[in-house]
Amino acid sequence: FKKLLKNYSRKERLWLGFVNAKMRNNKNFLEEIDKDIKYFGYFRAFNMTSAFEFLLLKLLLRNKTMYSKFKKKYDFIFENELKRRYSSVDFDGVVLYKEKDIRNIYLYSYMDCKKSLVIDSIPNISSEILNKYDRIIVENKNMKENLKKHVEEKKIIVNEELNLDNIIKETL
Repeated sequence: FKKLLKNYSRKERLWLGFVNAKMRNNKNFLEEIDKDIKYFGYFRAFNMTSAFEFLLLKLLLRNKTMYSKFKKKYDFIFENELKRRYSSVDFDGVVLYKEKDIRNIYLYSYMDCKKSLVIDSIPNISSEILNKYDRIIVENKNMKENLKKHVEEKKIIVNEELNLDNIIKETL
């Protein structure tokens, strides 16, 4: 991530979000980023209201077909989590960069803004969710070919450099 931010030259307002627990051992990173880049942390856990919702999220990690079976319930879970995390923030665009937590890939697909997903491997998630992203940025043409089975080709961008300027340009 340092490599991405080091070459950042655009003037958009940029916010860096991170899971608090993951930054515990990397606090120096926050001191090294450009002062124009704002950041905020959030808790890894979803704000569950029932044991059933907790179980649904666990099942989603193991079986992508769960999404279509319980779509209305997942809609409720993810929309409420977005309200909890970002109730007073309006985003023009969001870039999910090499996210490994499937729940977050689902969650950010519900945001009402332009969305890009930068991936280094094809996640085991519903094609419906992948298609909610405006752009899916991959590292090479082989990934693009594999992803075309699940996503409209016009949404897939090959960006071998993966620098932040190009990613933001593709998002906004």
